[in-house]
Amino acid sequence: KRFKQIQHNECNSCVGYKKENEVLKQEVGKLKEDLKNAKKERNDARDLNRVVTDLKRVVEDLRGLKAESCKAVNIFKIEDSLTEEAIISDDEPIIGSRHAVKTE
Repeated sequence: KRFKQIQHNECNSCVGYKKENEVLKQEVGKLKEDLKNAKKERNDARDLNRVVTDLKRVVEDLRGLKAESCKAVNIFKIEDSLTEEAIISDDEPIIGSRHAVKTE
């Protein structure tokens, strides 16, 4: 049997990971919007705290994904330190840069 080298973005775990990462990034975007609105309208502190708690949870999810994944995730700090966002970086694999996959 021969083995074929494939790039990261073709490997199943990365594809699933990318989808999950997209969902989380959208969630972060929505939460950042909520945060902006809460600040603008000077909503009560409870509302602001809920948004901050949600953001922290999403960031934890992203960190968990990074640990499980063979794709590196850079977590960037955005304007106010409680908001973080993940960006997939193709050129920084955590485990080697390729996977060996069985082919017929």
